[in-house]
Amino acid sequence: MDTNPEGQDDASMISFNHYAYGAVIDWVYRNVAGIAPVLSEPGYRRTVVAPKPAIGFSFSSASIASGFGVIASKWQVSDSSLFVLELKVPFGVTAELDLPVSADSIISCNGIAISNGAEIKHGKYVVTVTNPAITSYVAS
Repeated sequence: MDTNPEGQDDASMISFNHYAYGAVIDWVYRNVAGIAPVLSEPGYRRTVVAPKPAIGFSFSSASIASGFGVIASKWQVSDSSLFVLELKVPFGVTAELDLPVSADSIISCNGIAISNGAEIKHGKYVVTVTNPAITSYVAS
């Protein structure tokens, strides 16, 4: 691609701030990292944390600077038997966990047993899921 305006019919069509780039990274944040806002509570005031490990994705790390502060998700799957999520939730944000669980999974948050769908407030957390559900693709 020639970015020199002299080499193009219409130089205004050169854009690295195109909708397509934003749509792709939005998909990555929502589906791989698992950070998604709830539309009825804008600004990430309420956030769904729903990482989707899949074959070919053994780890992810992402953060979003919201108006409340940084929301961060870092996860890893080891030996397909343990999913570990490090989560940072800023003050003023409620995060709802939608974790990749299977019928045999046990979930803990900072060493305390929790259920899927639990809501957590501000803080730093280590969430583990035994026998996580790992898909062969990441759904949108």
